[in-house]
Amino acid sequence: MNILLVGGPSVFINRIIQKFKKEGHKVCLLTGNRFNTGGYEKAFETYCFPYDSESIKSIFESADPDVTIFFGAYDSNFEWDMEQNTSVRFTSSLMNLLTFFDTSGKGRFIYLSSDEVYGGDWPEDIREEEMVKPETIKGAALAQGENICSYMGDLSKKDIVTLRLQHLYGMPESAGDCNETITWFCLETLRGKILRADAGNRFALLYESDAVEFLYEVAVCEYHRSSIYNISSSVETNEAELAEIVFSAMKGRELMPVDDGWGDDVDWEENDGWEEVAAERSDTRTGRYAKEFKTGEPVILRSAPGVRRVLSNERFVEEFRAVFFGSTKKMSTKSREK
Repeated sequence: MNILLVGGPSVFINRIIQKFKKEGHKVCLLTGNRFNTGGYEKAFETYCFPYDSESIKSIFESADPDVTIFFGAYDSNFEWDMEQNTSVRFTSSLMNLLTFFDTSGKGRFIYLSSDEVYGGDWPEDIREEEMVKPETIKGAALAQGENICSYMGDLSKKDIVTLRLQHLYGMPESAGDCNETITWFCLETLRGKILRADAGNRFALLYESDAVEFLYEVAVCEYHRSSIYNISSSVETNEAELAEIVFSAMKGRELMPVDDGWGDDVDWEENDGWEEVAAERSDTRTGRYAKEFKTGEPVILRSAPGVRRVLSNERFVEEFRAVFFGSTKKMSTKSREK
């Protein structure tokens, strides 16, 4: 199959590239940027164009994709610090991609959304048919993207699928990749910070490798019944549990200073739980001292009444039962090996 991946460089998109190439598919990339900034796994063809370029039509004709995947919520081209401007650019980019996908006349379009389309407290697991209630501008933009995909699918009768991924996490390559709870707790622990966690903040997780398998299955299946799926473990956890796990795993270890991703000039903060070891270690690149991990126990808070947000994966599991339980079995095996 011909696969067109649309998104900026990230660990996630590279795992997807590896998966499709391993399975024998031809992978092309649309970077969303006119400058080739690198950071991608090697693909058959890389198109360095912004999403609003007039060349998008020619790219669809050249790549001739059977499956197009727009990384949406996980596209590193969109920096949500300036949310209002980014929201407009995000929506117009999706509209442009869908327009040329429609005129290309073939294939499946997959839009990656997230649980950010839901805000507030949900005592019950959230099913796909629940009305979205975003609390942030990014969440509103993602929800608008879901509506656009649904409308375009109904209007054009094309195969357009939305996947809502909940709390995606994986192994980061730099500090910049630590943008969710687990990896942020790990980074803060390595910096010697005392973790502050809210036991009232409850959610479910989705490991990156599992997300890759689930996404691949939706991409290559011959037929699917729905136009939207929640992708989640649906196993409830909370910040306090995760903070305790991270603290327990780090406790008693002697750690070298972590490379923050911002160069070698980063100074370690004093009085944050780190103590210098007397002898200098053989870190000739930075000349730093090793530090012994002696940070304090996590500080556990409990918000009242708390917020629970867990996506139900029932629809996905029912339709793709084999791949879901196969991935869960592999994950359990890896845990036992560790």
